[in-house]
Amino acid sequence: MRISAQAFRYIRVGIFTNLFFFLVYLALTGFGLKPVVVVGILYPIGLLISFVSHRQHSFQYDGGFRGPLVRYLIVQGLGYLLNISLMILITDRLGVPHQLALLFNIFLVGGLLYLCMRFYVFSVRD
Repeated sequence: MRISAQAFRYIRVGIFTNLFFFLVYLALTGFGLKPVVVVGILYPIGLLISFVSHRQHSFQYDGGFRGPLVRYLIVQGLGYLLNISLMILITDRLGVPHQLALLFNIFLVGGLLYLCMRFYVFSVRD
């Protein structure tokens, strides 16, 4: 299976941003903040950084700004709800450690977001 250059750039941006925010997550939960609260704080910050990075680097989008931003926020809003819901389900209901739950979410939600960004957010030239 050959991975496209675009997918590789998406993965590279994703690894960098997720690794950074995962380390911040571990630090904040290590100081005693609840995992769901930390995800709730970090997710919006990460999505803004990711929008700029994915627009410029991953998808090399040269269209308008407002349309993709609105679509991005819609997709990320759904990703946010999915991420929080999965954290609650996996940690509270299934008893999985929150660190593993977050790692799982990074891959699942990240993959779904790539597909949405490729075929919806950055596919139309505004």
